[in-house]
Amino acid sequence: MYEKVLIMETALELFAAKGYYRTTIEEIASRTDLKKTAIYRLIKSKEELFLELLNNAASARKKEVFDNIDLTNDLREKLSRFILSYIRFAKNQSNYYKILTMDVLTDNLEFREKVAEVQGEFKAVIYQILQDGIRQGQFRRVNPLIAGIFLGKIIEGTLETIEVEPNYSPDQIVLSVMDLVWNGLIAK
Repeated sequence: MYEKVLIMETALELFAAKGYYRTTIEEIASRTDLKKTAIYRLIKSKEELFLELLNNAASARKKEVFDNIDLTNDLREKLSRFILSYIRFAKNQSNYYKILTMDVLTDNLEFREKVAEVQGEFKAVIYQILQDGIRQGQFRRVNPLIAGIFLGKIIEGTLETIEVEPNYSPDQIVLSVMDLVWNGLIAK
């Protein structure tokens, strides 16, 4: 059991730092001081290992983000909770966030589709919130697919800003972003 945990923790760090394609079982073995054969006794393939980590990341995301938005029926609050929770999740669980958002380069179509399905849950949830808000008249009529992509990029940009901007606290940055989401740039 200890070996499996060690493999999973090491693989998560390597996948997050180097990406799927550039991470090898040999490197995981080297970093864990295990033989490749010992690793392959516990996992079938690098793909299986990545999918297990990806599913763990998706479970953590569900608990910290998706379950949090279910605490309210107000769609504006739900969207705010989604953005704030996702930023917190990405900051607190950065390795999970990285594998949930990374491009996975492989020729295995079935594997890529499984990865895309898990990674796409973000888009599905945000699309549904936007669609419901538009349908109920709480949000103005916009293309929810484009708006969802835009909000995803806002989250990415917010995370980058938090990392490189020492003059502002993460809370100040997030509050500014939320103000832009709800009020835009136009003076009223």
